[in-house]
Amino acid sequence: MNKESAKKKIGFSSIVALLLGIGFIAVGIYNIITLRLDAKEYKNTTDIRTVDALVLEAHPYKSKDSYGRIEIKSYALKISFKVDGKTYTTKGEIFPDHPAFHNNILPGETIPFEVYRTSNGMYKTLPQNNPVDFLLACLMIPLGAVFFLALAHDLRPPKKDTQKTGVNEKRK
Repeated sequence: MNKESAKKKIGFSSIVALLLGIGFIAVGIYNIITLRLDAKEYKNTTDIRTVDALVLEAHPYKSKDSYGRIEIKSYALKISFKVDGKTYTTKGEIFPDHPAFHNNILPGETIPFEVYRTSNGMYKTLPQNNPVDFLLACLMIPLGAVFFLALAHDLRPPKKDTQKTGVNEKRK
């Protein structure tokens, strides 16, 4: 392998990592904006209602308690519900404080689920805006900036040797 091919590989991997850094920044900004808009829209809604939702998929999040017993902390659900004759399919999450929470939620069950009307007339499940999601979105921006700055430095062309030798010598 010659020096030129090694430089090309370093350049290509640096460009990919640079684009990855830009992607982290973009995703972080998008998530922050989305979280804030969802929270604002929910706060300003005029129609919050409880509907009967059909569970299409249920994925439990489990953890062990201090005695080694496995507890289900929450369920990530894919649900389908009908409001004003229109059927919506979306994702949602329920926690132990939800009235339909029990230890074995299965697809095909019908559970009560709270939804709200958005500004464009569609219905969505309540936003699960927790501080951890917001913190992760905020951390993606500096992480992307570190990738971007570190690899932008790597892509700079090398400095040329600017020393002049023998220019000021006088000829006799």
